[in-house]
Amino acid sequence: MVLVRVIEKSDLYLKAVVDGVTPPLVNSLRRVLISDVPVLAIDEVIILDNTSVLYDEVLAHRLSMIPIKTDLKKLPKIEECEQELVDPSLCQVRFELNIEAKEPMVVYSRDLKSDDPEVRPVYEDIPIAKLVPGQKIVLELMPGLVGLGTTPSGRRVWRRITTTRR
Repeated sequence: MVLVRVIEKSDLYLKAVVDGVTPPLVNSLRRVLISDVPVLAIDEVIILDNTSVLYDEVLAHRLSMIPIKTDLKKLPKIEECEQELVDPSLCQVRFELNIEAKEPMVVYSRDLKSDDPEVRPVYEDIPIAKLVPGQKIVLELMPGLVGLGTTPSGRRVWRRITTTRR
């Protein structure tokens, strides 16, 4: 018999204990969450100016790992976007990052500015880059609906807990 007991739950977090199943089955569930749950993630980065020490590709990769909070019900289905059945602009929201350091600083996910105030990074304190005076980053970002294995830095993990019963 499978028993699932929810320990903690919020809009961003679910912690549960699953008894009566093998670790491969729990891992399969985790993999389904990663591959089949559509999320909004940055998938297009237009770099207008980057004088930081990070290569453009590294900067773009870091940005792609930032989970974006939005109401997916307001967006078309991922299949409609992938098959170009709808206007591509309906599948995206525009972000901008425009920062020049006057003193040593860290650029955080909260520095990303969205066209839609309801679409924003889930966590505001994800570090993106360190800048020294005179360095700047100027970008345009387009998050789009993604799935199929894309995993922004939101964590989807499981841990095996072994107990002995007397």
